[in-house]
Amino acid sequence: MRYLVDIAIEVQRGSKGVVTKAEVTRAVKSLMSDSAAGRVTRNNIEKLRDLALDAVSKGGFSATKL
Repeated sequence: MRYLVDIAIEVQRGSKGVVTKAEVTRAVKSLMSDSAAGRVTRNNIEKLRDLALDAVSKGGFSATKL
């Protein structure tokens, strides 16, 4: 979850420790919006995707450090 919070959008739990429908809706709208925060989050997710693909590719970090 820490990685998701660092690169994406933090989702708040309600009073009973459960994430509400309204909170999920808020988070998704924020991510999908054309706001600066939405663009930054999508950019961070794309960077993480690229790093993961590089790591598992032939000669990538996961193959060379085993």
